Amino acid sequence: LGGGNGAHTMAAEMALKGHTVNLFEMPRFKHAMKEVFETKTIILKGNIPELQGPVELNMVTDDIAKAVEGCRYICLTTPAFAHLDYAKLLKGHVHRDQIIVTYPGAFGALVLKNVLGDEDCPVLADANNLPYDSRLVAKGSNVVNVFGRNPINIAFLPAEKGPELIDEMREDLFPFEKIYTDVLECGLAIVNPDWHAGPVLFNISNIESPHVNFYLYEMGWTPSACRLNIAMDKERKAVGEALGYNLRPME
Repeated sequence: LGGGNGAHTMAAEMALKGHTVNLFEMPRFKHAMKEVFETKTIILKGNIPELQGPVELNMVTDDIAKAVEGCRYICLTTPAFAHLDYAKLLKGHVHRDQIIVTYPGAFGALVLKNVLGDEDCPVLADANNLPYDSRLVAKGSNVVNVFGRNPINIAFLPAEKGPELIDEMREDLFPFEKIYTDVLECGLAIVNPDWHAGPVLFNISNIESPHVNFYLYEMGWTPSACRLNIAMDKERKAVGEALGYNLRPME
């Protein structure tokens, strides 16, 4: 579920692993996936030898019922601000024998649970990151550049489902390194809000200027930006410590 960089990459990799893959995007955004809707094909390029070439998907659709019907795994691969809309879309179309995995989680399991309720709710799982660094080459394109892989961890709701499902999910999806205590720990383990805040805030004039060709990762990590990141991350770790979690420092 999703039409961004991560969703395209994940759909293609899951097809390469032998899964039957349906890719969904909301109707109001499908114009940004023109070539994928027309061809059902994603072309992988970049630095990962096993993620190369054209990959054909089973289905590309804007019909949520068709997208998730009969699926074992539902991979929600969007920014956190889209989780609530997707939870509302999924309500009434999912069942308890399915597993919804959110990449990155960012408390997504709690949002989904609040909307889906208890009856027929699937097992919910949050990952702490996207599995890739990847970018679509252009809006509407079906070509994705994959620059690298990210190690990822996971948490489950209910938490006791983790030991039961983790071996199967490592085989079917990704080699998750760690199971968090619960989805709250997983959400607090995500460092993206701290990692990007300083470079964006302290470089906003360059980012918004039409006259500056600004690259955040190459230019944004100034000493001042890093000091703000570290100050924010101390707050994140303090919240985690108060709740009994030993969170990994951002640095």
